[in-house]
Amino acid sequence: MRWRSLAAAALSTMLAGGALAAPQTGTAVGVDPDASARGNGGARTLAVGSDVAVGETVVTDANGQVQILFEDETRLVVGPGSSLLIEKYLLRGNENTDRFAINALSGSFRFITGRSPKAAYEIKTPSATIGVRGTAFDFTVDALNLTTLVLFHGSVLLCTPGGQCVVLDSQCQVGAVDMVQSVRIRPNSRLRAQFPLIGSQEGLLADFRVAQADRCLRPSTGGTPDSLSHTGGGDSTPQPQTQTQGNAGGSITPTTVPTTNPATGNLTNVP
Repeated sequence: MRWRSLAAAALSTMLAGGALAAPQTGTAVGVDPDASARGNGGARTLAVGSDVAVGETVVTDANGQVQILFEDETRLVVGPGSSLLIEKYLLRGNENTDRFAINALSGSFRFITGRSPKAAYEIKTPSATIGVRGTAFDFTVDALNLTTLVLFHGSVLLCTPGGQCVVLDSQCQVGAVDMVQSVRIRPNSRLRAQFPLIGSQEGLLADFRVAQADRCLRPSTGGTPDSLSHTGGGDSTPQPQTQTQGNAGGSITPTTVPTTNPATGNLTNVP
């Protein structure tokens, strides 16, 4: 019976090894050095064809960039000088995901949804959560943990950790969330400076480029007013707020602010 004991021992070793190995989540299909994946097993240099797994943090230096294709055809770009943790990726048998969670720690990113249902996606930053509704967008997290997002198509729910949210659903619309729990719509006149990936799409593979990004570099005059939406704390029922902007002559211009309808729970625009 010695061979049975050896076979059982070998099977146990294989199963233990499989339990310890991180499952493949996505593949790095485009890499500009230097870029690495850091996990419990230490750091490893990423190259084209490298697997990226749950629990790993993708880190790039000032010149690095990684384009990751996931099994459900979701596409993610980790731009230069960036750091992003892949928290969860639960794949169904039909190659869609039940859960896709990432934590963007710092830097610049592009996210393009794949086949999975919108409810499966969860994106976090130090200051915001991003609800994805079948879309493509760029976002950044700066040194002060300000999260800024530009929408290319689809829609996004941009929220503070306290639950105050705005819906972005217009092409080239920009939203921002800061560490003092405010979320707002911002002007889109500085997109090239705010979002590095917009101005350098030639460095991306064709499937990671977005045609609308080029159009956003030529926005219509005027842009979207920089309006404050909600701030955390205080009454649990958000009240309509209007930010005013003064000029040299002392006049003020009110802006339209998204707020929550207490009766329905839906976000509406209040003049």
